[in-house]
Amino acid sequence: MSYQAKAQLGKRPAKFSRMVHVTPTGRVSIKKIKVHSNRKRKRKATFRELFNSLVDGDLAPQPPECDEPSSAESRPQATRSYAEKRRSSQEAWAKQREELLAQYVRTEVLPSTATCNISGCNSSPTCRCSDCGPAVYFCMKHAVATHQGKLHLPSFWKDGSFSPAFIKQEPWEPHALHQCSSQKERPIVVVDIKGRQHCVPIKLCGCWPDTKQLVSMRLWPGTPTRPEVAFHWDLMCWLRVMSLECHISLKSLCDALFWIPPPCLPSLTGGRRIVSLDGIFGLKRWKKSGESYSPPRYNETFFINQSEVDTFLKGYKQAKNTEQNCSSFQAGSLIHTDKTSGQIDETGLFGAVCRHEMPLFFFNLKQGEQIGNAVYLIRHLIAESPTTKHYVLYDIACMLAAHLKKTGQTELLSKISLAVPAFHIYGHKPSCQMIYSTRRVEGFALSDGEQVERLWSFLRNFSRSTKEMSASNRIDAITEALLHYSKKKIKTMGNIILQRSKRAEESLKTSKKELADALSNQTHALSPITEDDIKQWITEKSTPSSVQALATGHNLTPQETYAIHLRTYYNLCDEIEKDTRTNSHHMQILLRKVSSMNEQLKLMESGTRWGRTDSVYLDSLRRTEDRKRVSNLNQIHTMAVERWFLLLMKQKYAGMCCHESMHFLSVKSQQAYIVHFNSLSTVSMMQMLLVIHVLAALVVTLYSQEVLNYSASRTFPKTC
Repeated sequence: MSYQAKAQLGKRPAKFSRMVHVTPTGRVSIKKIKVHSNRKRKRKATFRELFNSLVDGDLAPQPPECDEPSSAESRPQATRSYAEKRRSSQEAWAKQREELLAQYVRTEVLPSTATCNISGCNSSPTCRCSDCGPAVYFCMKHAVATHQGKLHLPSFWKDGSFSPAFIKQEPWEPHALHQCSSQKERPIVVVDIKGRQHCVPIKLCGCWPDTKQLVSMRLWPGTPTRPEVAFHWDLMCWLRVMSLECHISLKSLCDALFWIPPPCLPSLTGGRRIVSLDGIFGLKRWKKSGESYSPPRYNETFFINQSEVDTFLKGYKQAKNTEQNCSSFQAGSLIHTDKTSGQIDETGLFGAVCRHEMPLFFFNLKQGEQIGNAVYLIRHLIAESPTTKHYVLYDIACMLAAHLKKTGQTELLSKISLAVPAFHIYGHKPSCQMIYSTRRVEGFALSDGEQVERLWSFLRNFSRSTKEMSASNRIDAITEALLHYSKKKIKTMGNIILQRSKRAEESLKTSKKELADALSNQTHALSPITEDDIKQWITEKSTPSSVQALATGHNLTPQETYAIHLRTYYNLCDEIEKDTRTNSHHMQILLRKVSSMNEQLKLMESGTRWGRTDSVYLDSLRRTEDRKRVSNLNQIHTMAVERWFLLLMKQKYAGMCCHESMHFLSVKSQQAYIVHFNSLSTVSMMQMLLVIHVLAALVVTLYSQEVLNYSASRTFPKTC
């Protein structure tokens, strides 16, 4: 095959279009017309299409379409990119957002020109019913009369806002024309189409089952016999469709109908506020999610201005080499500062929640959970409510207190009280538990401090969607979730406060009984302990630093310090005299030590050196030994308390009874301590252990009483 033939085979075949042609004699013919190669390929016409064209009378042949010369003006405009469309849409909404918000605010105010919807009524309207329609107002008289037999929830104008209120219903009668002596009025809780619960009195007759009478009123009974709850027919239909189409469980649907619009909370002035601080790293955001073209719609509803936070943390000096006396917590350790190859823009959230689980303030984390995050949020809380006493619960409150002292922020530390949440406190060592436990720090009552953890459990469900959003959309989405969470908590706040009050009463009763039993069991005590003694011990501040000073030799008098150095010098001299190896390496080390100690003694001496038998030397050593014995006694007390804490934890988690733990502690520990410290034989170890047990019982008693006083003085939680 020649080269030209191969080239002809490689060419693309020409495109043709079939046209129907009718000759003057009536013969039908089909002609192929070559189409320009730049035209799109058309679908081939079928025989049925050709036949239909003949039947419809479309017999005139059509000339082929000519391609128009391409020009820049005739071509359509290039399609805009997704980012341009998104920016244009957001700009269009931004222009109308303020107007739409203002219009919504105007609808929430009672117009001055509003009149009662009932014709002929001249009374001023005080009620608005959105269920009856938009801008429908009634006076008080007609509001009650009009809503009889209706599952509506009108709002009444009071104190500058509309507040929803249920209308007291007259008895409903399933069979109005049926008169029977067996009719009895019974209250039925009716759930309407919007999930609102109405208490409706219904006259039920004994001639028919209660379920049939409720169904005749388009109400589905909750139980087959003697129902007390009924659901509106339209609500049941809606739940069925949602379950089939959206595959949602019945519990999820009921939870969606559970919340109601929140009431207006009073602002906090004075008093106290218990808040819990913590961070979460499950709500990160990727850098690849894009940038924001507009600020968040919820400007600062919950989120603090991020630029102010970043500026503070950038200039804040983190304390380096801070001594971590507790466990190795990740909070405050900058463990999350290394970003994953620079792909994460925001690593998480840091926020504050009040003791009633109401969200307060939040901001984004750019790095790890630094100690400066808690410092900034505490400052913001104080600036927002300067006359309020703040009680702060933080996982590493012990490290935060040490940091504030080390950096000279004692003024900020004096305005707050710090404690560790109830479940995190067991990760700290016992000495830290005694200082920062919520049961031992005054003012925290029975707060567990884990409110923020319950909020994180709710927000973690949004992590899959928020990590792919822009920064502004992510803040708006989380704010919507926080508003929804607040509504749910307000709905259940009354029941929660009631449960906590009952729990406080039970704790108070139990602790009083334990305290009375502990005080009455002092049969072998030389000096029985009274409740007044324990209250005095509670008010006394513990000084662990002084105990450490006694043990290490600090805060000694100059004479005692000189006596200790002199005793060391004499001991070295005696060791040199006993050593017969004059040229040994050990002898050279001893000689250097003696020479160095002699130089130190010369600097401390102002007269002649004390001899080994001088009374002033022996008295100084005796006082030093007494200090050491007192230090040993304090160490025994610390060991006993720590042991008692561990045994109580074992009792709580392993079922060990309190009497066995106290018996084990009193017998085993007493034997070990008396063997090693014979000089403390006059101290009653049993009495000291009893003091510890009674002290803990009294602490629980006092703080349980504080919870009851706090609950009785407030009918509504104003501490948020």
